[in-house]
Amino acid sequence: MIDWVLKMIADYGMIAIFIMVFLEYACFPVPSEIVLTAAGAMAVAFHMNFGFVLFFCTAAGLSGSVFCYIIGYFGGAKLIKFLNVKYPKLKYKIDQSFDYYRRFSNLSVATARIIPLCRTYIAFVAGSSRQKIGHFLFFSFIGIMVWNGVLIGLGYIFSDNIQKISIIIADYKTIIGFAAVVFFLYFFFRKRLYEKT
Repeated sequence: MIDWVLKMIADYGMIAIFIMVFLEYACFPVPSEIVLTAAGAMAVAFHMNFGFVLFFCTAAGLSGSVFCYIIGYFGGAKLIKFLNVKYPKLKYKIDQSFDYYRRFSNLSVATARIIPLCRTYIAFVAGSSRQKIGHFLFFSFIGIMVWNGVLIGLGYIFSDNIQKISIIIADYKTIIGFAAVVFFLYFFFRKRLYEKT
């Protein structure tokens, strides 16, 4: 899979990255940890601005998420029932995403982007829960940018060893996701922490 992703990126560049990031955020089985680290390595190889690559990949992720949000908004309960019957293994992941959304509402849309089990379905859950589109876009943008930034940054730093780093990230994405959540929450609530002390 890594070789195929790298070949597509080598052959089609940023177009391939946009399409693959879009598909991953639209619930298709495309490994973001490989695509985004490769995007970081490509930025180094072609002397591209890191901020541009991050914004480009975030726009692709946000587009894929909006696609899922719309499906959830209009398909909602019927689609969940269909998925639970047709693909019973997905039930746990979808249920977990709904539980996470019920507990944390708007904030869940941002933080779930960096939690492997929830990240794929949170846009669908937000849509079927009728979350306001403005809130969805804002919190999705934050979460997608953090996750993409971590992975693109790793590809940028370790561009000479892109295949190794992609394998390591794939193996340890839960730990990386947890660390990113902690990092995100710290900065999100930092102002409140300072006010209390």
